[in-house]
Amino acid sequence: MQITKLVLENFSSYESENVFDFTTKNGKPIVLIGGQNGAGKTSLFTAIKIALYGSLAFGYSADNSFYFRKIKSFINYKAFQSENFISGVSIDLKIKNERDVKLYTISRKWSMVDKKIIENYQVFENGILFNESERNFFESYLKSLVPPDLFDFFLFDGEEVGNIFSSDNYNKYVKNSMLTMCGIDVFSIIQSFCKSYVSRTNKVDNEYLLITYHHLEEEIFIKQAKLDAQKSGLENFQKQIDSYAVLIEQKEREFLRAGGILKEKVQQMEDEVDSLTKKREVLSRQIKAFFENMMPFYLVKSLIPQIENQINFEEKQSIFEYVSYMVSQDFIRKSLEGKTDNTEYLSEHLYNSILDKLRPAKSKSTNIILDLSKDDHIRIEQMMTSIEDVDAKKIIKKIKQKESYTARIISINQHIRESLSQEDTKKYVDEIEDAKSKIESLQIARYEAEQDIAELKAEIDILRHEQQTVYKDIVENAQNKHVYELSSSISQIMGKLIDEKCVDIRKQLAKKTIENLKRIYRKENLISIIDVTEDFKFNLYQSQFFTLTEIKSLVSNIGYNEFYKVIGEKSKKILYDYFKVFDNVSLNMSIEMCSDYDHTFDLYKRIDLTVLSKGERQIFILALYWSIIQISGKKIPFIIDTPYARIDANHREEISRKFFPGISSQVIILSTDEEITKEYYDIIKPFISKEYLLRNDKSENKTTVERGYFFKED
Repeated sequence: MQITKLVLENFSSYESENVFDFTTKNGKPIVLIGGQNGAGKTSLFTAIKIALYGSLAFGYSADNSFYFRKIKSFINYKAFQSENFISGVSIDLKIKNERDVKLYTISRKWSMVDKKIIENYQVFENGILFNESERNFFESYLKSLVPPDLFDFFLFDGEEVGNIFSSDNYNKYVKNSMLTMCGIDVFSIIQSFCKSYVSRTNKVDNEYLLITYHHLEEEIFIKQAKLDAQKSGLENFQKQIDSYAVLIEQKEREFLRAGGILKEKVQQMEDEVDSLTKKREVLSRQIKAFFENMMPFYLVKSLIPQIENQINFEEKQSIFEYVSYMVSQDFIRKSLEGKTDNTEYLSEHLYNSILDKLRPAKSKSTNIILDLSKDDHIRIEQMMTSIEDVDAKKIIKKIKQKESYTARIISINQHIRESLSQEDTKKYVDEIEDAKSKIESLQIARYEAEQDIAELKAEIDILRHEQQTVYKDIVENAQNKHVYELSSSISQIMGKLIDEKCVDIRKQLAKKTIENLKRIYRKENLISIIDVTEDFKFNLYQSQFFTLTEIKSLVSNIGYNEFYKVIGEKSKKILYDYFKVFDNVSLNMSIEMCSDYDHTFDLYKRIDLTVLSKGERQIFILALYWSIIQISGKKIPFIIDTPYARIDANHREEISRKFFPGISSQVIILSTDEEITKEYYDIIKPFISKEYLLRNDKSENKTTVERGYFFKED
């Protein structure tokens, strides 16, 4: 398997899209990535692990809120500031299966939906998108190639890896690595699977399940107690909020009883005064217009019929006088001449008839009083019509409404003037505002408590799920004893197969580690032989000469059993051969009886791994890793950070010249310019396929990717 490409988009300190081409050539297995501390090297490891395993990268069996909280912490903050939120990682893998070589792309894109992180997970084979079942199959296949719990084996951190071998459990790590790398983990998985059944019939393991069940029950109880405490705190927050709300209400009532007016109320009253004043002004204009224009005529409304009669009289009288002036009897007579025999009579009769027709009816006044023009006549008629339409009740209502507005304005202004002094008002207002401020603080605390309650509930749900799983295991243990007996037999068979395979592997591991150690370590007597025990613990021995006197002194001080542990089996065999004995009892007697005190024995002395310096320990671990990969024969990428860590300058050259080019077909090295300096760079240069340089702008916390390393070629 080989990583051919890694793409980071708005991930950690990497803004936008950043592409790393990790393809290597034959004889050039190294991809060198340079960067100062904090430049973003560790983010590359994290991105690779997330791309490969998703939530498993952080130990979660499935996507959950804790996983997405982790992802959110790795998303570059600039992505959140963009309208089109984009973030993700993808990795291209070239995997050879028998004769076929296929290219797989694993893509994980994150988006925001309702303020929550959502992951779009896709897998492609040679550019063709997998469906869900194909994707699930590929996940299992990938885990078989590089199991998640073995990923850290290929992620070699020079600063941290020594800590693994400082603990007493390092052998489990080595054993698991060897079984997986050599394909024996299949037997181990079968054995573990069978043991999981067998363990359920085993009293000790039954007790373990019960202990686990009660342990989970205890954890649930503790978290439930915390949850209850949080709920109680939440209720207390609410009580305090309610208490301050009551206080506010009480202070407002006291304030009002003391004659105070709240600021909001004052504003309302002033707004009401403005509104009433405007309405009163409108009414005032309407009333004033009535009294100035209509009132005089309204007072003589009863004389309107007389005025109308006088106007009609004067109008007809005017017509009568005009016709009398314009048409004479003589004019009519002349008009009738030749048309009748009795001209004189007819003209007089016709003239009188016309005048009678036009003469106005008798009136109280037969004199012209008004003498109106045509325009005056029209205006007076309009005025009389308007007066007749006047509703006195409406005028009176407007006057009363105006008086009502005036009274209300006076009342409001008087209320405002008679309210509390500014100093007394400030005292009440400050108390009310202080209570409101405390309510806001309590509401924030209540919200945080609600968040904590939600998290505790989620954790309790997970623990209860685990507890139910353990409970099911306990129930199944009682129901499937016959299956477990069969599993026990299979487990024993698998155990024998593993033991047989492991005998050879342990021998190879000891031999290869010594060979590799000699290749990269210049001192002759760091470790002379290695004894790998059945459980893959390492007994390391250095060559040492012992005189008979020294041997007897050791035996006297620590006893024979401890002495044999110190010198190891190979030394004991040398002593067997020298004294020509075949068991420990005989050897003990031979040593006690021997008097050749000057004789020197070329034996071995056991040394503890933790006694080695940190630099020596790292060199040993490098040799061990190299051996594991050589024995397995697998071509898997080897990624190393802080490659030299505690290693002194004398051995860096050997590691650069032999270890890096030889450990794997793809070696990704992340280093500062203080580790792989110009001297070591020149050594590994012929083996480098790709070079990258990471630069970090601390003011923006932004990583940029450049081609090349720290040192330019001459």
